[in-house]
Amino acid sequence: MGVTTRKDERGNWIAADGSRVPPKYVPKHEKDRERVVNKLFRAAEIEHQRLLKLKEMLESELMDYVERRRTQYNIPPNQEGNYSLSSFAGDRRVDLKVGKFIEFDDRLQYAKSKIDNCLERWSDGADGRLRTVVFDAFKVDRKGRLDVKRILGLRKLEIKDREWQEAMELIGKAVTVVATKRYFSFRYRASPNDEWQSLRLDLSAL
Repeated sequence: MGVTTRKDERGNWIAADGSRVPPKYVPKHEKDRERVVNKLFRAAEIEHQRLLKLKEMLESELMDYVERRRTQYNIPPNQEGNYSLSSFAGDRRVDLKVGKFIEFDDRLQYAKSKIDNCLERWSDGADGRLRTVVFDAFKVDRKGRLDVKRILGLRKLEIKDREWQEAMELIGKAVTVVATKRYFSFRYRASPNDEWQSLRLDLSAL
């Protein structure tokens, strides 16, 4: 991303609507604002690149350490990818957690049909609260997305009904991991009796 004033081949400033404005006609306050925006953006861009390099270094160092220990003790890889390293004095801690972003495939619709059949079959015998739980689980947010936690939470309900259990199995099979993201956290404390404090670095967004 180049942080500079957009100009055409003649040196005219290019406005947001695409029009070309000769520099002498650009108001003084517009030029001053352009200078400030460019300066701030350049500074932010430099920090962004530094954070990217920091994240690469953190992942490399931590995973190299994990691989050395895995080889040393002949243990299989951690499938979850979550790790926690503490200093000798227990005053510093580095955590790496892997967040999984999941969606459901078409089998979720078949599961929902079976659930609807159950509620219909149970008729008035179905607890009204259960109907509310099911209804809330399948509601979508403003962006049209389902609440994954609520849907998976239905599997925790102990309902002894064959069709319901088939629906729960379908929900489990419908889960698809579409992306993962690594989250680093750094914590420190003066002594083992003190509360942990956090270093604020939002590396997960990079």
